[in-house]
Amino acid sequence: MTTRALYYNNKQLNLVTPLAVSVVVVMFLFFINEGAYNFEWMLKPWNYYPFAVYVSGFMLGQLIVASFLFKKLNGLVGTVAVFLLGVPAGAVMSFVLICFIGVLSLIFGWT
Repeated sequence: MTTRALYYNNKQLNLVTPLAVSVVVVMFLFFINEGAYNFEWMLKPWNYYPFAVYVSGFMLGQLIVASFLFKKLNGLVGTVAVFLLGVPAGAVMSFVLICFIGVLSLIFGWT
């Protein structure tokens, strides 16, 4: 089995760390918001749609930050910098994705 890696400026980008950070941050946010300090939101399958949107937004924000910082920072310092700057950028990207989905629902009449 062969795998493909994502490269930026001839350096391999690690996609596991941004995905793991995104999942952990969004699970914490859903823990304190959706589940009222529990994980009961996981029992309802339709709650995974906003979960996926938020994880996608947070991961996209981290990848955008990583693409700018990856040229200058590597190793642990780069990973921490991507996390500290990527999470707020991911929150913005999640908001943008939710607004985009809302606009699409208005255009196409989704209910």
